[in-house]
Amino acid sequence: MSIAGLLQPTALTISSFLAGGILSLSFIGVPSLSLAPTNILLTQFANLYRLGRNSAPPLALVSALCSSYLSYTTDTSQKTRLWATAAALTIAIVPYTLLVMGSVNGGLHAREREVRSRGGEAKGLGEAWENETRRLMNVWKWTNAGRGLLPLMGCVAGWLALSS
Repeated sequence: MSIAGLLQPTALTISSFLAGGILSLSFIGVPSLSLAPTNILLTQFANLYRLGRNSAPPLALVSALCSSYLSYTTDTSQKTRLWATAAALTIAIVPYTLLVMGSVNGGLHAREREVRSRGGEAKGLGEAWENETRRLMNVWKWTNAGRGLLPLMGCVAGWLALSS
């Protein structure tokens, strides 16, 4: 098997796995967390975020490196552009997280630290605080879904490169 024969399925598998994982957080994870009391929601969000932060960027990097190599070594300019697009879209989850989701992530983490400093309780923080926390989670849900579309579109670009 050639290097390209190994890297093509690797790039596509990782980017599709990454997209599915990210999107499942928005459409399965957050709705499930939203059923919990706010203190538990924030604690579990912090856990999910930490797990995602530790796994998603390295996966995106591996997929992007595979796609970049394929872009560099391919035989047509169309395939070069498609593999380069696949690489750029997949690794774009990193700046997207920092730039688009940064303030929402920061707000949720600040609230989680506040609950933790109160012994894990959100009692006494008020209805407005609870409502704002729930609003932030909803914003996170939709911005995270947007982030999940990036590696999905990267996977599509890779598939198009294979079929061209």
